[in-house]
Amino acid sequence: GSRRAWPSRGVTRRESRALGAGARAASLRRGRASRFRRGFAGAHVKRRELVEALDRLAFAAELEDDRRARALGAAVWALRSLDEDPRELVESGKLAEVKGIGPKTAQLVADLLDGIRPKIVEELEAKVPAGLFELRRIKGLGPKKIGTLFRELGITSLGELEHACAENRLVPLAGFGAKPPASVLVQIRALQAHAHLPRREQARALVAP
Repeated sequence: GSRRAWPSRGVTRRESRALGAGARAASLRRGRASRFRRGFAGAHVKRRELVEALDRLAFAAELEDDRRARALGAAVWALRSLDEDPRELVESGKLAEVKGIGPKTAQLVADLLDGIRPKIVEELEAKVPAGLFELRRIKGLGPKKIGTLFRELGITSLGELEHACAENRLVPLAGFGAKPPASVLVQIRALQAHAHLPRREQARALVAP
């Protein structure tokens, strides 16, 4: 299907005072660049790191309504349930035979294990703001709702989400109601009590361990 465009959003006076339009744009640019800076370490990649990388890719693809999201999600579940080492399956050419992993996804896994940045990573890097990944920490916010928050309110971070909840801007959105903002606020403030966790998540790349 056709991809939904991520529309730009004007900055209100309140947001301009709080964040500054220039500072916000610079932050997004830094976030997009930093997500891919670390990369994999070849033979030292663990299955957990590989699964997390594919999970982030699946999330980003679903945000973009990318047809590859389903295949990536299936690969995540398949790799989690594997008894064998993914690298050994790649080397033997048997990874594509695993249920939930086709030839294209098997090649993606092989590239990630070899420290190669696949084309899909470059595509999603240019489209998905880094801060959207930290919103996944909030229970009840999946790709669909996070996409709505970004498209309708321009939210790209936990801080912006907190302000939107405090101003009851989530209530009119499809899929949200009067109760979710209160629950979201409680979770955000719990995360803020452990401030190093959001910072660490924000710095992680889609394909970084």
